[in-house]
Amino acid sequence: MARGSTKPMLSVVEIDAAPTKHRTSALNLTHVPNYPKKLVIYQLAASPFWWVRYYADGKILRRSTKKTDKRRAIEFAKDFYDEVNYKQRQGLVLNSRADFELCVDALLEQQDANTGPGGPLQPQPKFRKIRNTCQSSIPALAVSDLPKF
Repeated sequence: MARGSTKPMLSVVEIDAAPTKHRTSALNLTHVPNYPKKLVIYQLAASPFWWVRYYADGKILRRSTKKTDKRRAIEFAKDFYDEVNYKQRQGLVLNSRADFELCVDALLEQQDANTGPGGPLQPQPKFRKIRNTCQSSIPALAVSDLPKF
């Protein structure tokens, strides 16, 4: 450097050692005692309630417990675990999105069958099971318009 010139000043920026977590990040993660480690309850900064999470069939299943008390949340988590395992044993769908997709596919299939070249056809027997699934998984939609068998 030339004589009389000054060195450039370096500014110092303080970095917070503990970055804040996003409001939907899991806090207070707790494994449910005497159950698989895949079953946990946790809290979110965005919610006063405890949430339950369980990993099954390659999917992460989550549900709000709607409980603020940890003990009640653990009881809810145990019931949730039993419900998921029951559905697995029965061969039922584990999440509501898949239920809805099943209903839509079946309804479109049925609609195509009813408008075939030979006129309206009789509904297929498996449609009864699909109709019941639709009623139990999406009661807010107008499934009452579906034909009764």
